[in-house]
Amino acid sequence: MDAKFYLLTVLIPLLSLHSTLAARVPKKVVVGQDVYEAPEPGQVSMEGFLGNRMEISLQGRLKRHTYQEDRLLAGFRKRPGSGSWHKSLNAAYAGEFVGKWLHSATLALENKPNDTVLAERIQQIANGLMDCQMKDGYLGTYVKKDRWKSEFEHGWDVWVHKYVLIGLLSYYRTTGDQRALETCRRVGDLLIQTFGDDKRDIAKSGTHTGLASTSVLEPMSLLYQYTGEEKYREFCEYIIRRADAGPKLMTNIENTRSVANVGNGKGYEMMSTYVGLVENWRGTGFERGLNAAKLAWESIANDHLYITGAPASDPHFRSEPINTSGKCVETCDQVMWIQMNWQFLRATGDSRYGAMLHRHIYNHMLAAQHPDGIKWCYYNHMEGTHYLPPEGGDWWTMGYSDAIHCCGSNGPRAIALIPTFAYMTGKDKLAINLYETSTFRASVNGIPVVISQQTNYPWDGHIAIDLEVEQPTEFDLQLLIPNFAKSATIHVAGKKQNLPIKAGEYATVNRRWSGKTKIILNLPMPIVAHQRNERYALSRGPIIFALEEIQGKAATFQNVIPDLSSPQKASWKQGETGFETANQRIWAIERHPIYLKGKKTNLENKTSSGELTLVYRPYCEAGTSGQTFSIWVPMLVHNK
Repeated sequence: MDAKFYLLTVLIPLLSLHSTLAARVPKKVVVGQDVYEAPEPGQVSMEGFLGNRMEISLQGRLKRHTYQEDRLLAGFRKRPGSGSWHKSLNAAYAGEFVGKWLHSATLALENKPNDTVLAERIQQIANGLMDCQMKDGYLGTYVKKDRWKSEFEHGWDVWVHKYVLIGLLSYYRTTGDQRALETCRRVGDLLIQTFGDDKRDIAKSGTHTGLASTSVLEPMSLLYQYTGEEKYREFCEYIIRRADAGPKLMTNIENTRSVANVGNGKGYEMMSTYVGLVENWRGTGFERGLNAAKLAWESIANDHLYITGAPASDPHFRSEPINTSGKCVETCDQVMWIQMNWQFLRATGDSRYGAMLHRHIYNHMLAAQHPDGIKWCYYNHMEGTHYLPPEGGDWWTMGYSDAIHCCGSNGPRAIALIPTFAYMTGKDKLAINLYETSTFRASVNGIPVVISQQTNYPWDGHIAIDLEVEQPTEFDLQLLIPNFAKSATIHVAGKKQNLPIKAGEYATVNRRWSGKTKIILNLPMPIVAHQRNERYALSRGPIIFALEEIQGKAATFQNVIPDLSSPQKASWKQGETGFETANQRIWAIERHPIYLKGKKTNLENKTSSGELTLVYRPYCEAGTSGQTFSIWVPMLVHNK
């Protein structure tokens, strides 16, 4: 390549991109005042268990697998593309994947701002996508005669534009590229020209009773915040009206307090639209929308939640009791549950949302990700196997896959969001929501602060925190006490603190900080048995375990009962996956077993003689090599 050409077309744009990563592009409109602010690019560095999960996602799914232009942009360059990721949907639906990739990749770049390879690929794909925009602003994957189809015609056009907007607005926020903002403006203008009270009905131009199409509320609300243009705010008001007239997003949750009664109960699309209501509140102060979204959260948290912290949508929220057998939850639903809690934690500062993020991320969310960083589950189960599909089934119904489907494209977004809620700052306070060997460089009330953690969490409850301030200043240090913690001790500068400790809430240390201060948080982690309908599940600290192996007398998961009196934690050793790049080796997810004695039972639940050894592993690590596993023992038999 000619040196001058390289300088003009590659190096200077990349240097310009990196120079913008010191802070995100500020918004022009902010009305609803958040209690907490998420970290800015480069403020958080994570090196422990969660840092490893972020790294394998970056090196595997984002850089090694799905970044290729021809895979992400084919449907835009030659509409409607060819092939299909799912036999019942046309290829145009796959237009969402590039937006999801851009969102994940730009978040990952904010975590690793010196990754020039990732930066170049992001710029390449963003420009490639923007090159595909038509003169009228259209940036979807349908041919003109098939645009904006109805639910009954598998219409995903608005949905595709939603993710195009999310991806390009994330790229704009991270890089300041004005072309991206202008591209999004043209998309927004086309939507305004197409939909309205006297035009095409947006609630009838998408699937799931309008929940899919009205979820474009989130990026349209962001577009209003970044531009300050009233036409986008007015269009958001229209979207909200149609979301309430169609699927009754606000009215039904207000009247029934149950997400099972909103639209057709489809979890992914519904939670996406509630995320939009929170984002709309941020730009407009629309309190009814924020409060309706809170009611939806209450319904999910109280009536539709697994022990792993994941929403029991399967993929619709239902009024009957939740099931723990068979396929449980789409990865897409999990990602939106992460985003709902992230939005509410920022908006309200309520520790419940931080505690929910803490619980979910260590269990069901990470269980969907394979140790190679490439494969993801579409559905991941609480019992069975993550690999072989049921007889006659499709690959997408269960198990790890490297396919570019909606869930495999979505999961990396949740992984890349982890640093944005690990730490947060607000007026007179700094919150720590995740415990991880990490560093956080920020400021509180204008005073630079550095937080450093050293810990082997979540396997050990000892957390050592160094807090250093540039000059003396007073603020609250808020330490999230996870839901599992029945007790905790906190020492500050060697002195034990007499603080209220309550699971799921913040323990607040208020003092005038000066220089460097050592804080020690100890969270006891006994093994705990949870009983439900004569079945047992085990946890230790934030980790839910799954039975993966039975050693001894022949028995099955259906006829063993654990002896909970004498568990032993096994030693563990980090192993290799064999997945290597030219410059580095990616390590396997550590597998941390515990061993319990157990008994074999008969149909009358009478125990037989002879002891068994039951090998449990963290659910987020179970079944990664094809093993059968179960969180609840005895395991229910699948209905054929």
